[in-house]
Amino acid sequence: MGLVFLWLPFEIIRSIEFKEGPNKLFRGPNVAITLGDGSVVEGRMDGSTGNKFVGQADIGGFSIDEVNVATLTFAHKPEATSTFVPRGKHTAVVHKTDGGQIVLTGATFMEDFDDKDGCWDGEAPVDTFVFWISRAEYTIDWSKVAAIVPPPPKTTKSGALIEGELTLTLRNGQTREGRLGSINRREQRIEGAISYGAGYKLRTTFYPNTALGYTKLELRD
Repeated sequence: MGLVFLWLPFEIIRSIEFKEGPNKLFRGPNVAITLGDGSVVEGRMDGSTGNKFVGQADIGGFSIDEVNVATLTFAHKPEATSTFVPRGKHTAVVHKTDGGQIVLTGATFMEDFDDKDGCWDGEAPVDTFVFWISRAEYTIDWSKVAAIVPPPPKTTKSGALIEGELTLTLRNGQTREGRLGSINRREQRIEGAISYGAGYKLRTTFYPNTALGYTKLELRD
């Protein structure tokens, strides 16, 4: 899954360059995305949507598979600023394995809702999360937790990620090992905003269970 998901509005994108070589651990192409202020975001595009670009041309609708594209340049003049209004009230700090940090402001846990037919029907910020210890399910408040620490990353011979148990450090100094649970069959996540480039405040999503490249997730008030 990588480290964090950045939600990039089309309005701020100048171009997308597709990098050669497969991503062995994840679906989705490796890319370098140039924003309107000249800053570059390097990572991979989410492969869950099929990696296609769709739109309308003068002769009709079109669909382009990313494997056939080297660079995609947008005709519009990209905006140099963009502000995502976060839905939480906390701060979360992702400590990276290279010593850097990613600070999420307005951070919160997000909970999904299904309709009567079992289809996704929306999401909402919550201050609690589900944590499984052995076969027991606990509902824990953000204010009780100091940090979440992942296990050392392990992969199979084919490169697939082997998920291990997280270590939960409580603010009273106690620790517990387990896994974040799922709400309506969807993995729990933290959402917030990060500052990027000269004038962007971007929506960011972080999945503690499956994220790679971090040593600790610090939860602050």
